[in-house]
Amino acid sequence: KPLVSSDIGWAKELIIDGVTGYSVHPKNHEAFALKIIELLNDEDKCMSFVKAGRKHVSQKFSVEVITRQNIEFYKKLIAP
Repeated sequence: KPLVSSDIGWAKELIIDGVTGYSVHPKNHEAFALKIIELLNDEDKCMSFVKAGRKHVSQKFSVEVITRQNIEFYKKLIAP
């Protein structure tokens, strides 16, 4: 699904603004609504965001990537 989210916390890791979804300031309700309306009216953009989002998530959050990051983290913790 295409995303419209606040530009805080976890969303910053998932959304590349204008590529995988839209990121807006949490207090800017008008911008939030306009981005949702834009996506409701543009099926091509939605599909583009979906494809880019899947690629981004699979590259950044795959089991292999997370496992490698965890191994490196623990190696640093136990290193003398």
